[in-house]
Parts: sequence; C-alpha cells; structure tokens
Amino acid sequence: AVGDGLADAKITKLTAMVYAGQIQEGIKTVEEADGVLKVEGIPCKSGANRVLVVVANHNYELTGKSLNEVEALTTSLTAENQNAKNLIMTGKSAAFTIKPGSNHYGYPDGTTSDNLVSAGTPLAVTRVHAGISFAGVEVNMATQYQNYYSFNPADAKIAALVAKKDSKIFGNSLVSNTNAYLYGVQTPAGLYTPDAAGETYELEASLNTNYAVGAGFYVLESKYDASNELRPTILCIYGKLLDKDGNPLTEPALTDAINAGFCDGDGTTYYPVLVNYDGNGYIYSGAITQGQNKIVRNNHYKITLNITGPGTNTPENPQPVQANLNVTCQVTPWVVVNQAATW
Repeated sequence: AVGDGLADAKITKLTAMVYAGQIQEGIKTVEEADGVLKVEGIPCKSGANRVLVVVANHNYELTGKSLNEVEALTTSLTAENQNAKNLIMTGKSAAFTIKPGSNHYGYPDGTTSDNLVSAGTPLAVTRVHAGISFAGVEVNMATQYQNYYSFNPADAKIAALVAKKDSKIFGNSLVSNTNAYLYGVQTPAGLYTPDAAGETYELEASLNTNYAVGAGFYVLESKYDASNELRPTILCIYGKLLDKDGNPLTEPALTDAINAGFCDGDGTTYYPVLVNYDGNGYIYSGAITQGQNKIVRNNHYKITLNITGPGTNTPENPQPVQANLNVTCQVTPWVVVNQAATW
C-alpha cells in the first residue's frame, strides 16, 4: 500500500557524489536488492566547503555532472513509480570539511575515523514523490437521500485526476514550470481540467485501481493557485450510483439522477476529493507543516471519506458547498370567468 513504511522506504541503488563548488570530485554507486543505506570508500580529495549529494533508486547517468546539472534533473510520473521500489530519493548536505585520511559522515559517536562529520545524524534522504490514499470510505446517506440512493465502495474504483506529470528532484520546491498533467480516468472537462494554452492532459492508466482501504497512488509535487489556473490534484472514488436497495438505477430514477448531475449516462457517480485543499469543509489533522493548497514531497495524504449523498458527473468541477436560498412568493390572482346561465 502507499506509504506502508517498508517497501517505499527501501533503497536498492544509492549514488553518493562529493562536490567542490561545481566540480564532482568523487562518485560511487552501491546496489543491493536487500537494501542499502551506506556508500563507503568514495574516492575524493581533502578540502573545505565540500558538499555531499545523494540520489537513490534512479536511472540517471551522474558521472561527471556538475552540481548545477545534478540539481537541474527532473523526473516524470510513470507506471513504474506506482511500484514502491521505484521511488526516487535525494539528499544534500551542508558544506563540510574533508580531512586527509578516513572521513565518516553521519556515523555514530565512537566510530573510528580521522574525521567524524555530523556524528549520529545520518544524511537525510527524502522521497521525491508524495502519497495520496483513501484511509477509509464510509457511506451514511443523509435523510433526504436514504429512500433514493446508495453506493457500494467495495465495487468501486479510484483514480487520480489532474496529477502533475513531472517535477524537479532537488530544491526547496520541486514544482516544475511545465504545464503537463495526467489523469487515471477520463471524465467531462471542468474548471479544474488542464485545457488552457500550453497545457497537456494525458491518460496514465496506472493512476487507476480498485478501491481498498489504503489504496492510492504516488504523485509528484504541485501547487494550486491562480498562476496555474487552480489545478488541484484530485483523488476520486467512483462507481455505480445505486437505488436504496443496492440495485442499479432504472428509469425514471436514472434520468432524474442524470438531470440532477448526480451521475453520468451509464449511472456512474464520482466522489472527488481535492487533496490538501483549504476549503470544501475539509477537516485536517496531523503534521501540516508545509502548508496547504499544494502537494509536497514525502507527505502522505491519507483521506477518510464520509459519503452522505449521491456524487457528481463532473469531478473536475468545483463541488457543491453549503448555501442558502431566499425566495419571495406572490399569490396568483384569481382568473375570473364570468358565466351567465339561463335555466
């Protein structure tokens, strides 16, 4: 499952590079199917202001690249990323001094070394991807819908919509300046659909799977604001809108539901959730230390959804929110019919 803490924390290929300014003075790669957290014996030179850069679970050719070239690398969201073994991770140290002899970075106090740097604090290696998943979906139809509709999550599917296609792998923000997005199921265009000039929106079949508790996807960093026409990453559960007894809708109930915007022509209803979005009555808990209205690397967004009514047929549109309606009425005047009769 997404964010299970085991498979997606495993490093099977780890490259460590030593930089003096832009110059790559040392590089070494270790591959180990059972997992690797150490790269030892990296050839390098002594000197001040050295920087250690690491890239894990990658397919880049890194030998000879300058620091700027490495930090400019990007990645794209592919089917392989949905396998936890293929999650790229990166890390970069602060500047430190390498001394002649044996140097150790992040090793425990007491390690035999000519120069023990960052003792007891290993170099942090952080996932480039984020995780989005459904921690649970419950159905508790509100009173006004109980006699008309039901929904069965066990028969449903989930999909990611408006997911960013690519990102940087280094930097304070990994959001790329491209306007390429992916979807896991095609739905009618809405206000969130990437259809402006210069934007692309493509199918990525791996962003679609059967619903199960904990099911979800690995995605890349993105932001939602006016500058990108509000492109929120959406996690959606969808399936047949059923009648109160759990059967497919028949006429005239199906047409009524279609006309109300509750489902599409074949009775499919969508329940979209804008991930980490500040609005829609969403309630948050946990560590929201890096703000909202964006997807941030190494954050696992676990969504609990309570379904209280029918969904929508346009999941890439803003969804209904609580509102009130005021109405004034006027009594229709009598229509006077004067009738004369003679008996």
